[in-house]
Amino acid sequence: MSAKQTQNYNLCQWEAQDKVLRTDFNEDNAKIDAALTGLQNRLDTTNTKLNAAYSAENLPVCAGYYTGNGAPSQFIHTGFRPKAVLVISNLREWDFNSNSCSMAAEGVEFSLSFITLGGSGFSVKSGPVGSKQLNGNTANARYFYIAVR
Repeated sequence: MSAKQTQNYNLCQWEAQDKVLRTDFNEDNAKIDAALTGLQNRLDTTNTKLNAAYSAENLPVCAGYYTGNGAPSQFIHTGFRPKAVLVISNLREWDFNSNSCSMAAEGVEFSLSFITLGGSGFSVKSGPVGSKQLNGNTANARYFYIAVR
């Protein structure tokens, strides 16, 4: 029987005077087998989650467009709650200062963003905010978006 054992798995570490027993090897092999099986199970679970998260039916990004309806706000359905969205309109040049494009990201504050993340998509709005005009839902304007899962 070994006098010392490893720190993490308590595997035998024999010294010269220790008597080596077959049962010590069997116990160590069982510990190693259990640890490897646990790692394989975790790897299988992670792979299953990744495959489910990013399959042909469940892509990590979706892109599309919507047409503004002139209302103060409009909900855009993506089929999932986005973590980030970028919207660009065809009204003017792509310029964040002109409010013709906007972005939103979970946990990040963007001043004068016309996008609000929520539910199974995002909301866009138009209207005055202080001295600025948000243009996320101007009637008959086309807006292109990219939403990240």
